[in-house]
Amino acid sequence: MEDNEGEGPRAKGQGSRGLGVGGWGLGVAGRESRLYTSGMVVSTLRRKTAVRDAEELEKRSARLLERLRPFLERQPGFAGIELRREGGGLLEETRWQSMADCRRYLREGAAAMVATISDALLPTAPYPNGAWLRESQEV
Repeated sequence: MEDNEGEGPRAKGQGSRGLGVGGWGLGVAGRESRLYTSGMVVSTLRRKTAVRDAEELEKRSARLLERLRPFLERQPGFAGIELRREGGGLLEETRWQSMADCRRYLREGAAAMVATISDALLPTAPYPNGAWLRESQEV
């Protein structure tokens, strides 16, 4: 099952190194993105950020995860988050125990709150490069 939702600039802890594309990836609780169990849902958000320096991006990403983790852990069905560079952009993967948990996160305001926090620490690139694309799917 796939649930695609485009989100604008208003749309997502102690980080540990993961297997990220582009040299780094940060995730909650040391979970690598390859450690999914059957039936989990991965919601992937891709966007470009105005932060271009790789070292600054890594520092801000670690701070972002520290701020997001307590909030996300209170969301029903939350199973993990990972941030990593992908090409010239940022990829955020959140993992959920079910599609219903993922939809609840997306539709009941939690994803908008995460996006607001995320955009404050990692501002979205200016138009026309600032599009956000979310894809959610069972794995």
